[in-house]
Amino acid sequence: MLDLQSRQQCSLGPTRLAYWIAERALIAYLPGGNELERVDSETAARSFHGGANFNPVVRPVETGGFRLEPIGQHTYSSWRLAYRVVDLAERLAPLEFEAYRAVLASDSVLALATTPTRRAAQLTGTPGPQNESIDANIFIVEPSTGAATFIASASVTARNWPFATSGECVAWTDRYCPSEGARTSAYDRRTGHIVQFGRGMWLVLTPRGELGMGKFGPQALFDLATLRYEFLLPAGPVDVAWSPDYRYAARGFTGGHGGLCP
Repeated sequence: MLDLQSRQQCSLGPTRLAYWIAERALIAYLPGGNELERVDSETAARSFHGGANFNPVVRPVETGGFRLEPIGQHTYSSWRLAYRVVDLAERLAPLEFEAYRAVLASDSVLALATTPTRRAAQLTGTPGPQNESIDANIFIVEPSTGAATFIASASVTARNWPFATSGECVAWTDRYCPSEGARTSAYDRRTGHIVQFGRGMWLVLTPRGELGMGKFGPQALFDLATLRYEFLLPAGPVDVAWSPDYRYAARGFTGGHGGLCP
């Protein structure tokens, strides 16, 4: 580890992978497996990691004066999550609800996909949801009032499903896993129009409202207002990391991460 102020280096000890979880604490993956330990960045002392999930599918998000946080999951957890929306100014009571997926836009408006009304079939001896698509409804919700506006119906998939929102747009991909018949759609919150693409993509929405396309980081940025590509990477390694403002991109390849569908 390198101290950027003093330029001093120190060893964290045997570690396959490490990442920050607090100001002076890291989680270290031990060599040869997936065992975890907590590491003090100042003393390099190691301790029990605490039993938390350090790679959650749904993470708390704060933006627009609100915090969206997962607060529980059910036995069939990939389809049913409980959420809480908290007013950071403490003027409003917390809003709790259940959904398959929920995201919070920069203007504090929620976009959510409802919990499917039927359960996906399971393969014999294999617990949990499979690569099947189930119909759900997408809404925009004003957290200060709880008022909901219907946008569209979608074919959602378990475990990994592309779904994002911004101050201008809500975007998703029908039938992402499996990919046969997959199709990406983007709803313009200003006009109420939906733009549909002839193929299904993993997606993000940039702070400027562009649609980022790519499984392991956007390979292309698409302007939904002009329906033109703003940026397109040439063929190369699939792992792409962007700066928070999507001004700079770096690419490479990380082995062992697999795909986005089980």
